Amino acid sequence: SKNRQQYHDIQFGGHTKAGVTCNTCHDTHSTQKGYAQLRTGKNALCGQCHKASAAMYQDSVMAKSGVGCADCHMARIANRSGATQKNKDHWDTSSHTFAVVLPQKANELKMKSSCDACHGESDKIAKGAALTQGQNGISTKISEAEAAISASGKGKKATKAKALLMQVKDDHSLGAHNPQKALALLNEALKIVAK
Repeated sequence: SKNRQQYHDIQFGGHTKAGVTCNTCHDTHSTQKGYAQLRTGKNALCGQCHKASAAMYQDSVMAKSGVGCADCHMARIANRSGATQKNKDHWDTSSHTFAVVLPQKANELKMKSSCDACHGESDKIAKGAALTQGQNGISTKISEAEAAISASGKGKKATKAKALLMQVKDDHSLGAHNPQKALALLNEALKIVAK
């Protein structure tokens, strides 16, 4: 009942390929008590490497409601081989794949979703569908902005528009971190090259 799958999980994400190890985030020899012996606060740890995502997420609806990076990217959707004395919940381990599991995928796989901790059954399905629909819209808008910037040629307008586009693309969430900000940046990029 004490097996750990975090090491195995992390092998499936991009962190291992990027050279991130357990000790990058955890201070295994720390004498201080704290959540999982993290080297610093959860969001600060993520933001050290994922600067574009942290900038995009700032001031989002989720950020304002207190949701942090690990709440979605490391949700308690994994489990040990059995419940422990400390936690009787079968789903008791934070996933270290860092993948967000949306409700639709979770239902298909018969597992918990990243949304379960905060949203009820019908609410999470609706919000998951809305998130996917929003990402599809942002993806379309990114393609539209890329085409418009390319067609506008080179120059100050194209450079300025491309900088706005890159803020959205470098986030890698297709607007999931902050749909309003992503859409506003893309619309501004399109407006610049249309002038």
